[in-house]
Amino acid sequence: MPEISKTVDQALRLVETISKDGPMSINDLSRHHRLSRTAVYRLLTTLEVHGFVRRSQLIYSLGPRLLTLARQMEEVLRDVARVPMNTLAEAVNETVVLVVRDGSDALSADVIPGRRHLLQVNFPPGYRYPLTKTASGRAILAFLPADERQQVIDNSTTSPEDRALLLEQLAQVRHQGFAVSSNEYHIGLSGLAVPIYSEGAVVASLAIVTPQVRPDAIASGTTALLAAASEVGSRMSQLTGTAEK
Repeated sequence: MPEISKTVDQALRLVETISKDGPMSINDLSRHHRLSRTAVYRLLTTLEVHGFVRRSQLIYSLGPRLLTLARQMEEVLRDVARVPMNTLAEAVNETVVLVVRDGSDALSADVIPGRRHLLQVNFPPGYRYPLTKTASGRAILAFLPADERQQVIDNSTTSPEDRALLLEQLAQVRHQGFAVSSNEYHIGLSGLAVPIYSEGAVVASLAIVTPQVRPDAIASGTTALLAAASEVGSRMSQLTGTAEK
């Protein structure tokens, strides 16, 4: 294992905990990480100075600096995905959507509309919907770390029946390597989506979205979609200097 800074490691773990579990107090973080309250206070103060956390009375939440970094990464992702997305949209003659995660939601980061049909799917970047409700959301959710996935499930399901159905859907996505949906969250639409990986972790999904009356691209587009997602992941890896998953 490479030599690391213990202090930096502890600070990053505090940020990760706040990201996963939501706003927390010094006492909560001290118990969670088995650190003294004084050590946690010093770490949080340093993080607050640099904008990585912010304090409201005695509760700490994620800070604006992290949001800025997330937006910058989203811009990089859009840039590297644009050419593969255009190529895919031309090949399947349907709308292609790049989707990222925002907490328990999916967020459309970029959309390339299909151009060869009078009836086409089009919605603006920034469109938000639950990770659990569409192919593009489940293609991300299924491949999250188990604890993050469970948190989203707990936040998004209201009955044992819904939870059981979602768990079955996610297991199928992991087995197949892709997700499908039809007439689900968006009435009249069908979707096919695959995950995009960077540094061994899922960072987004790439989806083909069609009117339900024109399902050919959903039935036959898996190979082209996987290839496009792999290319996006490879381009991201070249920027970060890591090998594609």
